[in-house]
Amino acid sequence: MIARLILLWSLLGGQQDETQQFWMPFLERAQGLLLSQQPLPPSERDVLREELRTALAGRPEETPWSRLASAHLALLSGMDVEAVAERLGKLDPWPYPPGASWHAAICLPPGPRRVRAVTAGLRKAVDLERWELKLAWNTAVEEARSLRLREGALAIQRELHRRARAEWSALDLALTLRQLNEERACDEVLAEAIDQARGAGRPTAELWAQRGIHTLGFGDDSRARDYLGRGLAMGSRDASLMLARLDLVSGRRGAARAGFRASILGTSPGAWAQRGWGLSLLPRPKADPVGVRAISSSDD
Repeated sequence: MIARLILLWSLLGGQQDETQQFWMPFLERAQGLLLSQQPLPPSERDVLREELRTALAGRPEETPWSRLASAHLALLSGMDVEAVAERLGKLDPWPYPPGASWHAAICLPPGPRRVRAVTAGLRKAVDLERWELKLAWNTAVEEARSLRLREGALAIQRELHRRARAEWSALDLALTLRQLNEERACDEVLAEAIDQARGAGRPTAELWAQRGIHTLGFGDDSRARDYLGRGLAMGSRDASLMLARLDLVSGRRGAARAGFRASILGTSPGAWAQRGWGLSLLPRPKADPVGVRAISSSDD
């Protein structure tokens, strides 16, 4: 009995591998056409569409792989892919290996089903291609904008940062963690990114600045000033602006003026720096609002 089960499993596995090997070349060609940023002659799409139609007609039995091929055919034909994508998303358990999950993600609309496909794709063993990184990043951004933070954006960004270990992936992950009020995890991500950048001889100024900004968002002004000060010492404009803003809010107008002055004298000063500089030049009110500490004359 056990021997028969093993034989059946091997036959099914072999059939699955054969089906995957048959459809993957079509999917890879479709991906190249769908995501290409260069204008392509219509004939290339026409040829692939015809080949896909022929292949699907020759294999009428519906399988997860034929569903995926049908979705790509719909995309290449400019048809509404929603119905096919709906059927793809309902597949349970998820039938595609990590490499093929990326091809499924192309066809799925934003939401939990695309998140599932992308997170599965991020687990593939080989290095990620540029288009896969971009698709994962864009999907996480869409999830964050839709306020699907924990199950959407965070799920992707954790896997993406695990694979990329880059400054941009650390900053994206830290931002989502801050929005979820995960103070310790947010700080750990940025601390690790700083250590990694320092060890590789890369600049850490902006990482220190972002660590300070996030710490400020969690309400720890003292520690935030420390991190921002480190960023400022290394040349971070963001750190300079944040410290000047903190000085302005706390009534240290002279220090704020000096900080904003340094920012507007640089190349292409931002609107935030210009507004801060203008506010720091306004004269003192004749009387301080009730409850606000009087500003000393030495700070004018």
